[in-house]
Amino acid sequence: MGLFHPYWMGYNAVFIGIVALLPLPFTGYWLGKEIYSASPVMGNIMMTGEFSWGFIVQAILLGTLFVGINYYLWLGMDRIKGSERYKSYTKYINATLFVCLAVWLIPHNLPLIQEGKIVEDFHPLSKYLGGMHIKNAAINLIILSTLFTLLLHRRSNKGETIPFTEQGSGLKISLFFITVIFASILFLTAIFFYNMDLKENIRGFIIPVAVAISIQGFVLIFTIIPTFQNYLRFSQNLLFISTIILAIVFLTGYGFYVTDRANLILRYISGSQVLLVLTCLIMNLAFDVILFRKAKIVEGITWGKIPARAQYTLIVLFVSVVMIIALMGYIRSGLRMNWHIYKILQDTSLTAYTPSIQYMGRVIAIIVGIFFGIIILLLWLSSLQKKRP
Repeated sequence: MGLFHPYWMGYNAVFIGIVALLPLPFTGYWLGKEIYSASPVMGNIMMTGEFSWGFIVQAILLGTLFVGINYYLWLGMDRIKGSERYKSYTKYINATLFVCLAVWLIPHNLPLIQEGKIVEDFHPLSKYLGGMHIKNAAINLIILSTLFTLLLHRRSNKGETIPFTEQGSGLKISLFFITVIFASILFLTAIFFYNMDLKENIRGFIIPVAVAISIQGFVLIFTIIPTFQNYLRFSQNLLFISTIILAIVFLTGYGFYVTDRANLILRYISGSQVLLVLTCLIMNLAFDVILFRKAKIVEGITWGKIPARAQYTLIVLFVSVVMIIALMGYIRSGLRMNWHIYKILQDTSLTAYTPSIQYMGRVIAIIVGIFFGIIILLLWLSSLQKKRP
């Protein structure tokens, strides 16, 4: 194992990274929601003002992260005998990722012409593909595609599975309670939306959102039946399909409908999409772990049999992660503008200013270079230890 230890480490590190990566956009959305709730002015500065280009850069880096993770998993399937049966899916996942990434990067207010004439507020393309409701659909579809890749990778060398009815009682009870808990969260959210104290002219627009969440709750409860009849794959597919229909198709289309009629509802639509996709994410991982628990291994993993570009992909992921951390640190700190504590303690010093995007880019490049140098130094020092007689 010594010679192939780096490959084994990369294999496990990527799985740990994916578990942390998939909910990352959800936490970012929650943080943005809290900022807008605390100060709409700060929220507008963050998303449409001075820091908007920072979020464009962040979107590119996060897109690179998701594409890189999927690419590494596809390359990793080459070392697993039996993965050939799933190779045909990669081209469809690849197309989905790049289309969604392109939608995610389209700006909302792209001018029609450069001359200063009176024109429409939005370009015909960006009017529909630049709104946040379609961008939320894009990132949620990227997350579901990455989850699908992860599930294919996990089951690549798995063969015959043990029926669910032959699994231990503790496992059955645990899955039942997890399903009931998530279904209860969905139903309670739907009830909360239905009983919200909104103005009469927009109250009716929240009802379809509550209905969509309730449908997902009923689907989740229904999956108990085929699961206990040894049809776990059917439960997985049903949950995937219902999430795509409700979160990606219906709520996104409904977002277009309410934009000009009840713009306030958009924030609840975004939150509902997060809830539906997160439920699908956790439940499908739980189904998959149980489905292939103690499954027959078709072939083992051939460590070391992976293209060299897979290692370069890990380096790209490493650089992207460090850049995202540094970039979001700049945005978090810069949002305070000329305040030590926003709206409480002002920074009145002569040197108080917000660094430009150009300055930020230089500092982040230096940070990445220093961090990269430290890692290389540590690897070099560890190699000296191995050379000792």
